[in-house]
Amino acid sequence: MTESENLTSSPAREPRASSGSADVCLLVEQVVKMIVDNPEQVSVEEGTGERGGAALNLRVAQTDVGKVIGKQGRTIRSLRNLVSAAATKQNRYYSLEIIEEEREGNRAESEKHSAAAGGGTETGNAQDEDQ
Repeated sequence: MTESENLTSSPAREPRASSGSADVCLLVEQVVKMIVDNPEQVSVEEGTGERGGAALNLRVAQTDVGKVIGKQGRTIRSLRNLVSAAATKQNRYYSLEIIEEEREGNRAESEKHSAAAGGGTETGNAQDEDQ
C-alpha cells in the first residue's frame, strides 16, 4: 500500500455522510466560540428559512450578543459572508440569525423595568402635573 492510498483510506479523511448544512453549522459554531466569553453557551441549529434555503439559528449568552454583532454589525456581516461562501460551494442558501435568549432572572427584571417605564404609577403622574 502506498502512502497516498494509506491517507485516503483513513477514517479521518473520508467524507462524512451528513449533509452540508451540518458542516456549515459546525463552521459557524467554531468561529463564534473563538469570539465570545462563554463558548459553552454557543449553539447553532438548522431551521426552515426563506427563499427555499435553511436558517441557521445562532444562540449565544445574552452578554455575548454584542460581541457577535460587533461594531456597526461588522462581525455578524462577516459571519454571514462566510456562511454565504460555504453555501455557494454547496449550491444552497443559508440565512444566519442570532437568537437572543433571556435568562430567568433578567426576564423578571425586564418586566419590572418595562412596567416602571410605562409611567402608570401615581408618582409618575404627579410629577408630570407639577411640571
